[in-house]
Amino acid sequence: MFQIKRDMIYYHHADVTTLPASLCVSTIHISKNLRNGRLSSSILHKAGAGIQTEINTKSTETLQRCHRIVTSSGNLKHKFSQLMFVCLTPWKDDCKEDLYQVVYDSLKHASKENYDTVTLPALGMGGLCYPPYEVAMAMLRAIGRFFADTPRTTVKNIHISVHGVNESILRSFARSSILFSNLCNDKLSEFGYANWFFDVIDNETVARLKENQTAPALPSGQMFQVEVRLNPIITHLDKAFQNAYNEVMVQTLKERNKQGRDCAIS
Repeated sequence: MFQIKRDMIYYHHADVTTLPASLCVSTIHISKNLRNGRLSSSILHKAGAGIQTEINTKSTETLQRCHRIVTSSGNLKHKFSQLMFVCLTPWKDDCKEDLYQVVYDSLKHASKENYDTVTLPALGMGGLCYPPYEVAMAMLRAIGRFFADTPRTTVKNIHISVHGVNESILRSFARSSILFSNLCNDKLSEFGYANWFFDVIDNETVARLKENQTAPALPSGQMFQVEVRLNPIITHLDKAFQNAYNEVMVQTLKERNKQGRDCAIS
């Protein structure tokens, strides 16, 4: 047993609707039809048709990029206080800023409502074809910026769910997330949360990923949750993510040992 503190991020290889939270976030098609999309269709099936009616009532026109619609949780009220649907378009280079914005805005909404827990899927990695490393970096960048901007927020825990993707995508997302977190930790004492801090981390994460493209095999069977502390972004990983974490840590230790040897020689 451990004490939960603020700024906890949990990674799950699971359906987002199985992770109870105050606010659950989902993507939505520009048509507003929840059946157009695997995740929104699943939520519609579980929350009930009343959710679609709420959406149609709140927005009478075709949705625009980054548009947000907040509804009740319908038949999922035992899991969530509210649902938030965010409109993202198929991937192109400027979409990572859209992704950053919708994650940041969802956390701001949760804080305004005095919520303590938010569940986010790995947005865009399904039919919208967002690259896993771009999703990982944009989401963590938004989360880190939110906590830096909102030190008194009520939000304590964030659950990030990856579901319905192949093993290669899961590994890429996991490794990118963990590497980004580790680099944040390494650089934070040097730079602090300056406006350009995450630009530095973005660039270095991409460079590190290009250096080593290998990834471990995923474990089979039941996934379980273990604790891994990555301050200031404290992360809990299920077994699938833990596997990728171990690989990144081994690589990090090798790099640090090499740097130590190089310094000794010079």
